Amino acid sequence: MNPNLIYLIQSDTTVGLHSQNLHRLQSIKSRPIDKNFIKVVSSLNELKKHQRVPTIHKQRVRRAKKTTFAYSKKRAIRVSKDKKFNLFLQKFGWLYSSSANQKAKKYDFDWSNHVSDVVVNPCLLKESSSSKIYKINNHKIKKIR
Repeated sequence: MNPNLIYLIQSDTTVGLHSQNLHRLQSIKSRPIDKNFIKVVSSLNELKKHQRVPTIHKQRVRRAKKTTFAYSKKRAIRVSKDKKFNLFLQKFGWLYSSSANQKAKKYDFDWSNHVSDVVVNPCLLKESSSSKIYKINNHKIKKIR
């Protein structure tokens, strides 16, 4: 498994483009350099390698499903709880994640197949709702999406 390739796969939330190559994802999605992608990690132990979770939110983060937590303007991380997706994700530990659609458009298999290097289980791909996003810090929590 090459972490620089772009993978099209059904994630724990919706169909997504996943890679550790941030620059390729930015060019595919035509996203500004200052706007970051969500990181998806395979476990709470992997989360500890990337971010310290404020003590008052540890239980919330541990129990959350299909929820991304933004720890700062530059860092948003989701812990995947989906067993099938985690089998794939564990080979990398973490990946940047983005929905498999063009800006402000619906999911299109032809476009996403064209821009990705590897399609994982194409028969399982289906668009569904994206993750909830909460911004947390040492004192409060705010719903973003």
